[in-house]
This record gives sequence, structure tokens and C-alpha cells, in this order.
Amino acid sequence: MALKVFVSSVSRGLEELRRQLWQFVESAGHTPIYFESADFDKMQRNDMMQTCLEKVESCHAFVLVIGREPGYVVESLHKTVTHLELLKALSTNKTVFAFAERYIFDFYMNEFQAAKTRLSENGNTSPSFDEIYNSIGSPSLKRDALRIFHEAFQSIPWMFKFDSVEEIKNCLLSEFSALLATHVQLRNKNQINSLSETTRASERFAHFNSFYRRLKPYIKQIKYEDIKTVLKIVQSNLKGGLITLEQGAGIQTPMVNLGDCHGTSVYKYDEETNKLQFFSGSGLANERDPFDPDDESSFVARTYRESDGPATVNEEDNNLYVCHKFGKYVFTAHFPIKENHLGNIEHLFSKADELYSGIMSLQANISVVEFFGLFLEGDN
Repeated sequence: MALKVFVSSVSRGLEELRRQLWQFVESAGHTPIYFESADFDKMQRNDMMQTCLEKVESCHAFVLVIGREPGYVVESLHKTVTHLELLKALSTNKTVFAFAERYIFDFYMNEFQAAKTRLSENGNTSPSFDEIYNSIGSPSLKRDALRIFHEAFQSIPWMFKFDSVEEIKNCLLSEFSALLATHVQLRNKNQINSLSETTRASERFAHFNSFYRRLKPYIKQIKYEDIKTVLKIVQSNLKGGLITLEQGAGIQTPMVNLGDCHGTSVYKYDEETNKLQFFSGSGLANERDPFDPDDESSFVARTYRESDGPATVNEEDNNLYVCHKFGKYVFTAHFPIKENHLGNIEHLFSKADELYSGIMSLQANISVVEFFGLFLEGDN
């Protein structure tokens, strides 16, 4: 099944880039949705805005390109069309690929973040976008253009900067391939039937190869004294929800309903003592004494020594614990069980592979866990 890919950007000034992008999407075997198509021809502006949002809601993937021009502002909503399209994509859990011109990306990361830090140091610990923008003085970027980047940066796991359309096309090619690979993996486990289910099931199954090569040198330089803060961010982004079991013929049977992650913990293997030690945690995670990696009663120890895979799913006190091994670390995420539709834990864990795939497919859980894994592996 072809993906329906919505291309969102201001039209003026990016005409050639947009043309190359929708041609690229077509050449990749997918269906581009874009303003220049016949669907938008000769419409009134109000009808056009409604059509744009309906097209965003019906798409599988949303490609956002941020340039220096913000585009047309819908006066009644005080937002640009591109901004409204982005908000629609986020509110309907679309897979979003966000690209910004290098100058915009660097301006936000440097001047905008520096202004935010200055305000925080002066007592304004939670400044609004407008407060930060106004404090810059004479910003070289238009407010509405930077606001779109700010909105995307707050909501999307990561963004890409570009100098040419070729960089966008190469990145999208990798991302589309990653979605297909994830689809095949889940379909082999009888978790999904179609590629569109894959893109809806998770906000993002990210392609980590090129991302990892770019990021790892910097990860190695990160100081680990503040890992508790990192864990709090990770915990807040791991989401619960209803996990279903595919029974064939399109029939979905509820398995378990989970609450959002309410605790995380990291254990580290110490070679000198031959013990797994509590390294850090967040939320309801409790510190425990060092223990032997051969401890049969510990699912953390079992995850560390397992040779047939890096992850396990476990249950204790009506909580599910998803454990991942990253080198000498074991990371656990704790999800409260709100309702077990299969009746008992034994029946639930007879579908352990499907259970794990289901948890990782909720929202952007797989991307969050793999990103945190890169952080931990930088210390291996």
C-alpha cells in the first residue's frame, strides 16, 4: 500500500523545492498531497484551509519544511497556514518528518536558546515564546517563521536541518525504508496487517543509522551526573494505551490497557564487584542494594544475562516492567496495568512478543527508548 504523504511549507520562495519533493514522493511509489495539486485548484481561501486540514488528517506521513518566510496568516486564528497544518498533524498523531533551513535551525539553537537562558537567569524560569523572541532585540528571522520551528521542536523527537533538497530526499528515503522495515517486522509477528497501521500505531519508527553516526561523538562527551533529569524526560514521553492482539481477518482482541509510564530505573554492571548496581531512577522507581547478575529472582539480572535478545517484559505488583539491555546498563520502564483483558497474567505473558511489540508501538515509545539507549551506549 502506498503512503499518502502531505508536503507542508510556505509556497512562495520554495516552489522548486516543493516540486522536487512531490516528484520524489511519487517516484518512491507513494502519493504526494500538496497545495499545487488539482484538489486545491480554484478554491476560496476558507474552503482551501478546511481542505488542507482534512488532507492532513487523511495522510499517513507529514513532511514539514520550514523556510524563512512564514506564509499566509489566518487572521482569526493568529497562525500561519503551515502552523495550523502542523498542529493538525500533531493532534492526529501523524508521523512527522520536520526539516528546517540551516540558518533557522542554528538561529533557534544559538540566539533563541541563549535569550531563553538569560531570561531564566533573571528569574523568568518559564518564558513564553513571545517573551523570548522580544528579548532578542532585532531578530533576523520573522516571528511567525520561528514560531513554527518552536512548535515543531517542542513536539517532535528530533528535527533535521538542510542546505539542499537532496538532503531532504536522502533523509526521507531512509525514513520510508525504516517504516517499511518496521512494518515487515511487526507483520511477521502478526501485529499488523497493513503499512498504514504501522504509521498510525506509532508516531515514529525512526531510522537511526545516519542519526547515530552524527550523534555518537557528542553522546560520548555527555556528563552523567544529571542522568536523573534525562530519565524524567524519558519517563514523561513513554505513553500507555490499549494493546490489541491480531486474530486474523482484521479482528483485533484487546490484551491489556496500560497507564503512562510512572517510573524508570537504570542499573549498571560493575566489573570490580561483579554486581548490578542501581544507577539512577525517576518517578516511582525505588533504589535497591547491589545484586548478582545470576540472581534468578531478578528480571533486571535476567535481562542483563539473556543472550537471545536485548529486551524482556515482566510483571510485579500489577505493573509491567519493560527492560532493555544497553551494553553494561539495563534500563527499565514501569507501566501500571489499568485492565488486563485476558483475565490473568499467565495468559497475558503467553503472548510476550506481541505484548512487547504493542508497548513499543504506542505513541513514540520505540523512538524514545532507542534514543535513550544511544545516550547510555555513549558511556560503554
